[in-house]
Amino acid sequence: MQKLKIILQCKQIFFIIFAFSLFFVLINQTIYKPKTKILKTQTNFTGIVLNYKIDGNKLTIKLKAKEKILINYYFKTEKKLKELKGQLKYGITLKVFGNLNKPKNNTIPNVFNYKKYLNHQKIFYILDCKKIKIEKNKTNIFYKIKNFINKRINSFSKNEYFQAFLLGDKNNFTNDFLNNIKINGINHLFAISGMHVSIFTLVFYYFLKKLKINHNFIFIIICVFLLFYLFLTDFSPSLIRAFMFFMLLKLNEIFCLKIKTLNIFLLSISVILFLNSNLIFNIGFIYSSVITFGLILSKNLIENKNYFIKLILISIISFLFSLPITSSNFYEINIVSIFNNLIFVPFISFIVYPVILLTFFLPFLEFFANITINILEILNNFFTSFSIKILLPKCNIIIYIIYYILLIFFILYKKLTNLILFIIILIIIFIYPKINFTNKIYFLDVGQGDSILLRSKFNKEIILIDTGGTINYNVKQWQKRKKEYHISDNTINFLKSLGINNIDLLIISHGDNDHAGEYLNIYNNVGIKKVMINKGKINYIEKKILNTKVKIIKKYQSKYFNMHYFKTKDFNNENDNSIILQVSVDNNKVLFMGDASNKVENYLSVYNLESDILKLGHHGSKTSTSLSFLNNVKPTLGIISSGLNNRYNHPSKEVIDRLNQKNIKYYNTAFNGTIKITFGHNNYKVKTYPA
Repeated sequence: MQKLKIILQCKQIFFIIFAFSLFFVLINQTIYKPKTKILKTQTNFTGIVLNYKIDGNKLTIKLKAKEKILINYYFKTEKKLKELKGQLKYGITLKVFGNLNKPKNNTIPNVFNYKKYLNHQKIFYILDCKKIKIEKNKTNIFYKIKNFINKRINSFSKNEYFQAFLLGDKNNFTNDFLNNIKINGINHLFAISGMHVSIFTLVFYYFLKKLKINHNFIFIIICVFLLFYLFLTDFSPSLIRAFMFFMLLKLNEIFCLKIKTLNIFLLSISVILFLNSNLIFNIGFIYSSVITFGLILSKNLIENKNYFIKLILISIISFLFSLPITSSNFYEINIVSIFNNLIFVPFISFIVYPVILLTFFLPFLEFFANITINILEILNNFFTSFSIKILLPKCNIIIYIIYYILLIFFILYKKLTNLILFIIILIIIFIYPKINFTNKIYFLDVGQGDSILLRSKFNKEIILIDTGGTINYNVKQWQKRKKEYHISDNTINFLKSLGINNIDLLIISHGDNDHAGEYLNIYNNVGIKKVMINKGKINYIEKKILNTKVKIIKKYQSKYFNMHYFKTKDFNNENDNSIILQVSVDNNKVLFMGDASNKVENYLSVYNLESDILKLGHHGSKTSTSLSFLNNVKPTLGIISSGLNNRYNHPSKEVIDRLNQKNIKYYNTAFNGTIKITFGHNNYKVKTYPA
């Protein structure tokens, strides 16, 4: 034991272990490729329900069969929903029938990658479920307790807050609420973390000491409880980090090893990464680990200060250490969040969370819990309106590493040179992504719709042609979902990742939903200076545009792109009234046809339409892109914007045959994802982002 103490008191040993753990993660992620045990042709599976969620008419289940599978099932009737909802429980055995699909990569650059997210949880398939059969309704004692807790939580009127604060599950919140807590910089307060571990351990120590139980035995009891709590939270990564840190701290205390807190932290992270290297990709684990590291490192700055000063310092340090993580994932920060935490941290830590915890055990306190939650909601909405958001576009990881090195050196040594270098790196983070030396056009993958971004050198001019959109079907009340999905959310995040927070011109080629349906979402999240809409009757979508505070123009001449609009008559048809636009970029001509049909193509035959790149009309429909039109345009490249397996069967075989007949190379967003074209003088390069 004495030799072990001497070894553990060596400062370098923990940094060596930590460095080796990172090396292990690198090797594990690059060389070792996990293999699935499932055949893609398999159509039925039997497994245990690890987790499930019902949102409107959609049921999502995490099933443990030979390996974990994600199940998506859609209820056809409200009766079936109520019937299955009453039978579903954690730990029961289901037999499911359907077709397997692999999750897809992001097809728009710099946005959330769903495939990687699932693969890091060792989920390699999604089952499009057609039928569910309950094989075994009995569960073990652990799942019985979990089901009891879940049932108790769901009995409260504001159960989504109980789910978040007690189990770390934020899936039941609306998108608006989640967006607000992200803007206010308080989303970390809704995750299971060290705060929960601290409160639980303090409560346990207090009551178990009253029972005069041995100190070491108390530690064992608490560890057993925390392990069970990990099970209840589906082994939340941030809680795993907090549990491991707590356990090693207590072992250090019990055996008088005299290891420094920072070294114990490094050891806890190393052990976790050796056990599960995939956790290094979990954003909750990263936030929790990096902020905790920063606070431990800054201990001398924080201690011996009064509560208010200490809270300010903790908020600033947490903000600085989390900044690169926020930047690389969400591409913007709210600088007011530093001050928001001065209010939200004590309010949630000392009022909201304890009241919710007490209410769980004493349900008659629900009235008081609802009051604290209502106050929280009011504060959350109020502070959102005072946010000062700064765009932090995506940077090279090396810049983030230099940022952390300089930040750590400044905290440790407080040298002016380190501060100056740190500020320089901050400036680079702001301006680096805007150093764009070429003109680019992105044909964004927005499913069965159009959205095209024209980006000039140095982001000096940004033009967006169409917004994309999905068909809105009338659904019954029981089918409505809490989480409203916007196909343009990815477009907005992509724009932010490039350092774009203003669109100089938005061209709405015509007022159909698949071209203009996402206007309001983009308008609410990105500044739009001017909008151009097509001629003809104003439909209900265009009325929404006219009702917003934006300047409507009839014509626009770019400073960086040579734009030519082709005059057409009023065809009394929304598709045929599409704005027809030819853009010249570095002596390369690109022709945009909207949803125009052969009628318009014939009308335009008197013009010289010759272009290097043709964005095909109407998603490659057989009613567009005639042979005579291709002879007039003479493109070397065709771009088709369509959705995968769309119900219109776009693009049509006839159009593809015509392109092949003329030896025109083409790309389709359905298969190629977003298509990026980078222009040089009289040439261009194509890059795609397939799923």
